[in-house]
Amino acid sequence: MTEDMEKDIELGAGELAIWQEERRDKLYTALLKKTAVVAALFSVIALSFMFVYLSTRSVVLGDNALVKEPVTKSEQYALVDKAFKMSLSKEGDSIMFSLPQGTKSEDIVIENRVTTCQLIIKVADGDGFYTEDSSITTPSNVTGCLCVPQSDGTSSLEFQLDDIYEYTSTLDNGTLSVSFVNPHEMYEKIVVIDPILGDAANATSEGDDIALYEALALKDKLEKDGVKAYLSRTDSNEIELVDKKAFIREIAPDLVICIDCAADTSVYYNDAMYLRKYGNDDFAKQVLADISYEVGGTGHVDSITALSLSERPYELMKVLDAPSVLVTVPKAPTVSDGVSGVSVDYSYQDHIVTGLYKAVMYAYADMGK
Repeated sequence: MTEDMEKDIELGAGELAIWQEERRDKLYTALLKKTAVVAALFSVIALSFMFVYLSTRSVVLGDNALVKEPVTKSEQYALVDKAFKMSLSKEGDSIMFSLPQGTKSEDIVIENRVTTCQLIIKVADGDGFYTEDSSITTPSNVTGCLCVPQSDGTSSLEFQLDDIYEYTSTLDNGTLSVSFVNPHEMYEKIVVIDPILGDAANATSEGDDIALYEALALKDKLEKDGVKAYLSRTDSNEIELVDKKAFIREIAPDLVICIDCAADTSVYYNDAMYLRKYGNDDFAKQVLADISYEVGGTGHVDSITALSLSERPYELMKVLDAPSVLVTVPKAPTVSDGVSGVSVDYSYQDHIVTGLYKAVMYAYADMGK
């Protein structure tokens, strides 16, 4: 039994929440000590920015929804050794602070890191506009803010929050305002997708981390159809099991989809837990039907079957009170086009994504949402 499992069994709901809050405080203070990771971040920056692109929310300015896309090819990296804590003034119900003169909407990127309860605001700051004495007004749910200069002349303001929130933002006369709401106040339909790291911890290529590829592709399809999808990870860093459980409990999703890499495609569900109305078995049958239909014409010979979770134990799914499935997907093969070299063929994996997407939409119809 792992330390995470022992902690989850040992602590009750109230103690678990306190323990979780202490972990977040440690995460915040640890930001000042991460100089050792700069070189590693620099080497994988292109791939990291691709993942951030798919998980970054739009910046809303005035009455218009404008999108600022992070640079996908850049030599930007964090100058962690020059980071400093910002002085905060606790008042009102919004984050409010001034921007450097001439800042435009395209100079701002906001990223909501829900798994660590952080809101990251990146702003062009070539002249060192922000200092420890800069005035930042924050509501009570902001527990701290760290300013991390970047090598490209921007600054990353990293706000630590006391819970998981969604946000709205406005830019008015050089002042950025960010307000927070509970996710369920903003979205009617919420799904959590859990791409299990597994063997991808030692991945040597994009195609090895197939769980993350599936999760990002599914998130994109669902959100285009009005379903908010939260991911337990958006890069190669896995959160601890006890944190993942707390994260899902706080989100309180309608459905949970766990994705793992394996030799065959299979669907697993917790047949030992009974859920009223729409249950694990209902969701598993729908996922199985839609995946089987989508991949049936691809020529893939592996059988797709709905199996008991006892045949592939995953501790997270044993405690979920929302309909959930674990889907295993084989790695994407590499192919050569004879011209530009080797690439990854995701055609089969894309069929799995389409099947999962359809299963989620049918599930909502069955639940009357």
